[in-house]
Amino acid sequence: MKKETLYEIYSLLKEDTTKITDSLYKLMLLNSGSEEIFLKLCKNNVVNNETFDYFIDISECLDDIGDKIIKDDLTNLIIDISTDDYIINNNDYNYILESIIFLLDFEYIKEFEIYEDYEMDYYKSIVLSEFIRFLQSMKKIDLNKVYDHDITEIIDAYRMMLGGLYNTTTSNPELSQNQMYLDRIRYFIDIISDKDIYEMNDDKFISMLNVIKITENIEELRYLKNIIKIKKNNETLDFIESIDNKSSDVNELTIARITDEIGLKRKYDSKINETVITRTINDSNEELDIVKKVLKPLD
Repeated sequence: MKKETLYEIYSLLKEDTTKITDSLYKLMLLNSGSEEIFLKLCKNNVVNNETFDYFIDISECLDDIGDKIIKDDLTNLIIDISTDDYIINNNDYNYILESIIFLLDFEYIKEFEIYEDYEMDYYKSIVLSEFIRFLQSMKKIDLNKVYDHDITEIIDAYRMMLGGLYNTTTSNPELSQNQMYLDRIRYFIDIISDKDIYEMNDDKFISMLNVIKITENIEELRYLKNIIKIKKNNETLDFIESIDNKSSDVNELTIARITDEIGLKRKYDSKINETVITRTINDSNEELDIVKKVLKPLD
């Protein structure tokens, strides 16, 4: 880092310079590209003592992107959400920043068919910009409902979906592997960014999230959005049953419905130092009927 740049950072953050001085060795290691990005972030009032280290890491990750247009676009998107009151007032804002770093250093990018470095920059930018599209959708949500859902659960669901991209399927033989992955990412974000869906109560929203994060077929994922919107005003248990019935993949709702019907309970017994499993249904035929009702509802 240039001395001139460091002095400018001190001047911009002059209200409290302690964190800068404590981070001098880390700042010293920034190269010309990453120091320019970090300075831009400081100039746009997104850096403070609490977020200082996160934005240093973000600056380094952004500088690893070779395509200047993509780099600039992502930098501006990050500035946009980091100056948005809906985002920065979230209790989990730091986790959002951690997730941006994770997505910029996206390990699962290897799932894509990539032959050139610029292609990696492109797919990495899609993964992050789609995540930011969800964050930007907060502006459309009723202020009284913006913080109804735990954003860490939403982020973790997105990351889980990305981790399972290699399992993605489609009934369209004309789609390339990469396009199939991109469609799955976009459909997922389409669902969680939809105002009507986001404003459902938390039980419905989290139940929906547990289904879509492991829905592997992209046509089914797109179809599920319609089912969710149609059923969103139903009673919670009916809503859960409806979206689970329309999903071909076993998910957390499926398991909960089976174990609840069977009356399966697990409780740790400290006297015998082990977990005791009890169940209301102990007859195999009766259990099979319950399983069939959940797994093959249309038969």
